[in-house]
Amino acid sequence: METSFLKKNWYFLVPVALVALPVLVIVMYMGMYGYGWEDAYQSARHFGDSKTNYAMKYSDSGLSSIVPGMEGRTVYELIGNPLEGHIVGGKPGTNWIYSIPAHENNSYHERAVIFDLNGAGGVPRVKQVIKRFHVAK
Repeated sequence: METSFLKKNWYFLVPVALVALPVLVIVMYMGMYGYGWEDAYQSARHFGDSKTNYAMKYSDSGLSSIVPGMEGRTVYELIGNPLEGHIVGGKPGTNWIYSIPAHENNSYHERAVIFDLNGAGGVPRVKQVIKRFHVAK
């Protein structure tokens, strides 16, 4: 392709850029956060109004290494104390919440670990890892 064609018809690139840029941003969210298509789309769509507060030691790489069946102690060593749910009424809680919206009514990156407290030997074990984009309603 000759550069003279692009110089004369540069305006053909504008629609391509308008379509390619949002797709690239969505693909970036899929790679950065490990989201599926829908969560990546919602995250890109609500970019300006999403704000998330995370627990102090939390990291996405630490959360990614957590698998169902893992002991609660290992989860604690990987991503630390949750913001909510670690101890409920003096007993271990089932939902350890590692992210909350920074402001009321905002969309945010939801991160939590759900435990089965009746695991083998009475040891809390990971039942589910939640990693999704929460859209405020």
